[in-house]
Amino acid sequence: MPMPRPDEEIKQFFAAVMPGKPMKEYVTIPEQWHEAPDTITAWIEKSLQWVAAMPEKVPAKKKPSTKKKKDV
Repeated sequence: MPMPRPDEEIKQFFAAVMPGKPMKEYVTIPEQWHEAPDTITAWIEKSLQWVAAMPEKVPAKKKPSTKKKKDV
């Protein structure tokens, strides 16, 4: 299920609240949603469904070191 794209108003809100590079570990919600817990709940449910549908992350294989070993 693809997540809906944010409209311009939402983009401007987040740019004003958290300027700069987006941070993965944080969630901010529009102030007008503070009085609308049903809206927040709906988005959280959509987010959880999205993440649950993602394939499991497979760790990358370690590359062999290219550093020269020092003779002791």
